Parts: sequence; C-alpha cells; structure tokens
Amino acid sequence: MKIIFVLLFIVLSSSVFAAQKAKIVGEDFEVYAEADFDSDQIDEVHEGEVYMVSDKNYGPFYRIKLKSGKVGYVVDYALNIQGKGQVKPKDLDELEMIELKKDSGGSTEEDAAAEEAQEDAALLGRNRGGPALQFINYREDTMGAERVSDLIALGYKSVGLFSWSVVGTWQVPKNYNELPGYKAEGFLLWGDVGFSNTVGQFTNAEIRVGGAVMSRVSLIKVTTPTRNYDLQDMTLGADVELAVTFKNKKWSPDLFLKYYFDKSRYAAVGFAVLF
Repeated sequence: MKIIFVLLFIVLSSSVFAAQKAKIVGEDFEVYAEADFDSDQIDEVHEGEVYMVSDKNYGPFYRIKLKSGKVGYVVDYALNIQGKGQVKPKDLDELEMIELKKDSGGSTEEDAAAEEAQEDAALLGRNRGGPALQFINYREDTMGAERVSDLIALGYKSVGLFSWSVVGTWQVPKNYNELPGYKAEGFLLWGDVGFSNTVGQFTNAEIRVGGAVMSRVSLIKVTTPTRNYDLQDMTLGADVELAVTFKNKKWSPDLFLKYYFDKSRYAAVGFAVLF
C-alpha cells in the first residue's frame, strides 16, 4: 500500500512540473508564493542553479520546485529552459500590463491589441471638427461669359456620420475689378450639410467619401464711375467630397477635394485640422 502512495506522489509531482529542467541565468531572483509580484517572497534562486519548473507559464512566471521542497513562482526571464533556451526578458511596462490583465480576468497581448484597435476606430468614427482652409477655383456665369477666379476661403469643418462645413472669403472674384474705374468689395460664403462614409481603413489613415446639400451666399458692392451696385445672390446646390484623414490621438490632419454643383460647376481643395 505504501508503494502505491509513493508511486501516486511521484506521478502527481511529475504532472505538476512535467519534468522540465531550467537553469538560473543572470543575478539572484526572488521566488514568490504566488504568480504575482505583490505576493510574499519565500526564497531566492541564484545564477547557475538548476531546478525543475512547470511546463507552462503563469503570466510572466513559471512554477518552480526548490531544493527545500517548497513550491513557488519565479519570473520567466530568470530561466534558461532545457531544450527551449532563455526566455526573452520583458520590460516593466509589459509586465505591468500582464499583471493588470490578469487581475481583470482578461488576456494580455490580444486584449491590448483589441483595445488599441477599438481606440483607433473610436478616434476615426466619432465626430471631429476644426478650422479649415480651402482653395476654390470659383466659376461664375456673368457679363455674358463664364469667369474663373481662384479664391482662398477660411472656416470650420465637422466630420462624422453627418458632416457640415462653413467657409467664407473676403476676396471678390477678379472679374468685378477688371473694367477700368470699377472697384468691388464684399464676401462669399459657402455652407453645406450632408453625410460622410469611410471607404478605406489603414493603420494611420482613413479614406472618406461624402455628399451634401450646399448653399452659397454672395454680397458684393461694385463702385463704378457713374453709380454703385449692390449685387446679392443666394443659390442652392450640392457638393461631393473625397478626403483622407490621418489618424492622431489629439488632432487629425484632413486633406480633401470638393466638387460643387452650383449655378456653375467648380472644384476646391482644402486642408482641415480635426480635434
């Protein structure tokens, strides 16, 4: 009967440690009562000593059987496991991450990657807004012909499932000042509201397309040698947009191309900083 108990003890012991030898490398290392850096330290192991350790790790630890018969846990990078080599050291941030994940009942690297992906998706998916700069190749049918002017407009842009923007310029299309003795001043204002949809996701950027209902308001005062004119105009139309937003946790650069379907058709390129 005693022989049976001895055999059972040997079998159980070997199943716990799975007959895996490991040599201590580096300096002295603490042996902990549990697989936790905050648990009690029950002993120390020293460089060059050989011990039996478990065949699997417990987070950043291996279970170790000491010469005194005690069982504890030693950090994995203290070991050079026979047939496997030395365990790669982990930095303190990674060890702390492992401990936090273990305490919360989750896994480590996979959960960290998933959280980072969710954080990135939240960053790109939420509504963001900020100042915008547009270079507009403005076209207008006036004085019997289509006139073209390059205008610079400033404003605000908001990007999300529902997107909107407002930009304006104090530049007057150059054709109003082309005639001798003519002087023009005023402003043009564009506003739109519509949708934006992500069509491509990359590590550091996303590609978006969108469409919107737009309105343009212009108020221009023209002074001539004989009389003054107040030219007011308001139109309704539409615009489409293709944009690339670069991912950043604090602010996101946004490059975009817009095409306006106004009384005339014209395009704009722009840059915005989204927060």
